[in-house]
Amino acid sequence: MESNIEFDKQNETASLQKLPNATTVLILGIVSFLLWCCCCITFPIHIGIITAVIGIVLANKSEKIYKADPSNYSNYNHLTIGRILCIVSLVIMLLHTIYTIIVLVIYGGAGMMEMMMFDNYYDDYYYDDFYY
Repeated sequence: MESNIEFDKQNETASLQKLPNATTVLILGIVSFLLWCCCCITFPIHIGIITAVIGIVLANKSEKIYKADPSNYSNYNHLTIGRILCIVSLVIMLLHTIYTIIVLVIYGGAGMMEMMMFDNYYDDYYYDDFYY
């Protein structure tokens, strides 16, 4: 009797379709998460944001397909994990980008003022009338 139940479960999982883009969403989520780990460099953050957004869009499309007929598809957990990774990565990368912009505005302006003051001091010191 148990062998029939196991056989039915195997046939049921074999007849289920793979959810379209579920593996792609999972891969995009992992890539965006790994690019978030390299957030010290500016360029990977932009690629990570793009991959996270693409992953979320694909996840939304695949979830609509899944909700239309949930009994037909087998790998919904890949879609869920990929979507979570994309959302977490996107939020953290956007917060990091906002933080970087704020730091550049606050300290970048102060640094520019300091450089201008140093240039004026340097010009006054080295290009005084004494050298003409």
